[in-house]
Amino acid sequence: MPFRDGSMMNRDEINKAEWENQENWTSPGFYFSKKDTRWIVPKRNPVLGWTFNLGQKKGAWAMLLSFLTPVIILVGVILFAAIKLVHSQ
Repeated sequence: MPFRDGSMMNRDEINKAEWENQENWTSPGFYFSKKDTRWIVPKRNPVLGWTFNLGQKKGAWAMLLSFLTPVIILVGVILFAAIKLVHSQ
């Protein structure tokens, strides 16, 4: 990917340019860039931590798992409690 002066950008410069591009950010703070090779990136305000790059498969899977894990645990706890309740009667 060339700079305006014709020189070439290295991978870190491409990632930085993609991260700085407002079009890669959604209003709730999701980041999507296929050109950025990182799967986890600092949020727009780095004080708030990190976010997943949904443009990378690893980042999309990590986001999905971060939402599904608490749901699976909650369902497991509810099922365990229901089974214990049924067997205690």
